[in-house]
Amino acid sequence: MITIVRRFRRLLGAGRASLMTRYLVASLLTAIVIGIATVVGAVALSALLRNDISAATTAAVACALLAMLAGLMSYVSTLRGFDVSLDLLGTLRRRIADHLAMLPPGWFTAAHRGRASSVLNRGSIAVLGLPNHQLTPLIRAIIVPVTVIAGTAILDPLVAVVTVPSILLALAAMLLAQRVGTRRDGAVHRSEAELSDRIVEFAQGQETLRTGRPGSIGRDRLNAAFDRHRRAERAQVLSVIPAIASTHSIVQLAFLIVLLVVAGTAASGGLPADRAGTVLAALVAAFLALRPLGEAGTYGAALRMATAHLDEIDALLSERPLAVDTPAGYVPPAALLTAVGVSAAYGTTTVLDDVTLQVEEGSLTAVVGRSGSGKSTLAALLSRHLDPATGTIRVLGLDVRGMDAEQVGSHIALVTQESAVFAGTLRENVAIGRRTASDDELDDIAEKTGLTTLLDALPDRWDTAVGAGGRQLSGGERQRVALARALLTSAPILILDEPTSALDPETETLVLRTLLTLRRERTILLTTHRLAPIVAADRIIVMDRGRIVEQGTHDELRAQNGTYATFWRLRNQSEGWRISKSANVMD
Repeated sequence: MITIVRRFRRLLGAGRASLMTRYLVASLLTAIVIGIATVVGAVALSALLRNDISAATTAAVACALLAMLAGLMSYVSTLRGFDVSLDLLGTLRRRIADHLAMLPPGWFTAAHRGRASSVLNRGSIAVLGLPNHQLTPLIRAIIVPVTVIAGTAILDPLVAVVTVPSILLALAAMLLAQRVGTRRDGAVHRSEAELSDRIVEFAQGQETLRTGRPGSIGRDRLNAAFDRHRRAERAQVLSVIPAIASTHSIVQLAFLIVLLVVAGTAASGGLPADRAGTVLAALVAAFLALRPLGEAGTYGAALRMATAHLDEIDALLSERPLAVDTPAGYVPPAALLTAVGVSAAYGTTTVLDDVTLQVEEGSLTAVVGRSGSGKSTLAALLSRHLDPATGTIRVLGLDVRGMDAEQVGSHIALVTQESAVFAGTLRENVAIGRRTASDDELDDIAEKTGLTTLLDALPDRWDTAVGAGGRQLSGGERQRVALARALLTSAPILILDEPTSALDPETETLVLRTLLTLRRERTILLTTHRLAPIVAADRIIVMDRGRIVEQGTHDELRAQNGTYATFWRLRNQSEGWRISKSANVMD
């Protein structure tokens, strides 16, 4: 419990940690007042049994007033708990959003996106209920019994002395349940993450899965994930039930022992008649004190499981952001893109190995190679969507590790095969990098990227909503939106990863003409399998197995009769036609 309090204070930040202090003070005082009210009630009962009506009346009135005070303080404590919850929820979501904005774009794999979504939603909601639903009941389950037993010692020390060991045993059982459950939490969270991935995979793959048999691999993988998650949760529950049940058993056994001790004392003549009422009142107080203690194990387990979500939040916030170390007074030179000795790996698999290249200002560079040769990884590194394991990448003469995301975005526009389209209007999606763009500027970009036909078909043109994830648009239309977005920016460098892979031939021709025109104004690097832009490129980089194996112009590489020449022949054969620098698309 102390650990969770410290974590709450840390997550709230120094300026808001006082919220947690006020909540804790209110909760502790409320529990103490409840305990005192119980003791005073026992005093009233003791006086009544002694037939001391005056003392019984006074104690009963005091008990009623204390009960009213406890109710008022409980209300205040609950409000303080909600203050902590709501403030922490807002703080966490802002911190997570700010932190995600600082992570390298390459971090956002499907698994990581699912994890971030889970933390923002399920984890945040779990944190919301921690103070009032788990922490407050646990505080009362511990503090009320301690207060009552301390007060009972005044009424009858014998009852208090016999009860104290049971409290210690119950707390020990609760701690044991915490330790046992913690060992199972990791398996549960891993199974939850896997299940989330399988559900998303199953939903997104319906078009493919429905072409197969009913018991397809997608359904099998989903069912297997459900089974593993069920087994992990069952193992977690079964592991803590004995410790939780033992807490209840200890409480019941403790009260039985107290009764036996008192009965034995009375039977041996050690209990004077004038103390009988006091002892009975003390027994009632002890019973009332021990009852909430029996629930401590349950509340502790609930608190532990909710606390596990804080572990997920901490893990997400500890993900390493893009490091920035910009030299003071640095002014970037003209547009230029270089990589020296760059290597990269996914886990233990090397995907780029000692890559060195230079892209001249105002040039069009084509990167070619078979699938898996490292083209997309190179594009991601050059745009700082990933950082290299070794080597240096310079954009505009500056090491990219000295540029933050905003600086990189102002100099480089990246278009990938799966560029994001957001819920909102077409205008909002295209003008992300230039929100002040006029309709004339947008229309000009639309004409260059083949969006005009789409615009004319939309009811509100630029102000038409495209749906979450651009679901109202086709794959080719989303790719055109991404191209238009990049071209609308003033970024001097365009990095395009298969920018026409989803376009029809007519639109592809239009886009390629636009790119050839733009190379007079911008530096362009594109990865592609298309022959037309490859032929028109000022320089061609050929990749194979993560290395650059050839560089040069189209004519130079064909004359070498190496990897590029083989690629050229195969592409010509597969497309069934030949292309040259005089082809119409280049005019």
